[in-house]
Amino acid sequence: MNKIKALLLAAMLMMVCVVPTFADETIATPNKLIVFKIGHSSYYTQEIGSSEVKAVQMDTAPFIKDSRTFVPVRFLGNALGVSDSNITWDNSARKAVLQGKSKLELTIGSKTMLKDGQKSEMDVAPLIADPGRTMLPARYVAEGLGFKVDWDAENQLVIAYPKGQSKPDLENILKKIDLNTQKPGEAKPGEAKQVTIDCYNKKPGTKIDSYSEFIIYASPTAIRFVSKDEKEYRFVCTSHEGLNTALVAPFGQKEKVEMKTDGGYNGEHSIANGLGYLTEIKPGMTINYDIYNEANTKIYEMTFQM
Repeated sequence: MNKIKALLLAAMLMMVCVVPTFADETIATPNKLIVFKIGHSSYYTQEIGSSEVKAVQMDTAPFIKDSRTFVPVRFLGNALGVSDSNITWDNSARKAVLQGKSKLELTIGSKTMLKDGQKSEMDVAPLIADPGRTMLPARYVAEGLGFKVDWDAENQLVIAYPKGQSKPDLENILKKIDLNTQKPGEAKPGEAKQVTIDCYNKKPGTKIDSYSEFIIYASPTAIRFVSKDEKEYRFVCTSHEGLNTALVAPFGQKEKVEMKTDGGYNGEHSIANGLGYLTEIKPGMTINYDIYNEANTKIYEMTFQM
């Protein structure tokens, strides 16, 4: 009997010794700098004290809505040191749970976040964005997991680093994403200009006359290009193939057929619901366009945040 008690006691001691060590490794706040750029499908990390910058590809680019930056839940969690095994999704409750330094629970459509069971109010709610991605407000999640968050309005950057530390030098990350030599929308010789336009906060038909080639009329669920130099351009949607194909009834016929819209050159181009496109335009979508001139040279890579 004494031998059995001794074995049980030894097993209990082993459990006591092992579990806290694992927990500490799981919840530690990473000692690194993390940067997200609006409209870019990569995020960037740099261990503090190191010069090496890593870029991680995402399947959905961060965007701004209601003056807050939204990032896909898995990539946001991974960037902040939360492994996939510690990120869970409750489909019935429409709730994401991240277990890091703290346990965060965020529900789609709710401005209340639970941090270790305690309610914390946000000014925006998590949402589902096309194509079915759970998007979380970056600042609240990062701060909840032990990070300080800064916003670089000029370069459209969300910058996170451990609380209690001075802001790290961004030079190496800026070089990585080429912000120190290329302003937003400004191309290097021989490269297409990269432009991001927020449509979600535009009144219907807002006129954007910032480009020499065409005027853009932007709305929360519609975009229209009109050539201003009488030249024609080719518009190719690279994010949604269904916005390159529309159902139309040619020559007044009743039966509609599919027509490709990305192969020809035109002085005008529009996308909107009701025009027959195979993809419905919804709030929260990120729509990417490559635009070519008559010499078939790509002159713009445009991102529209709907």
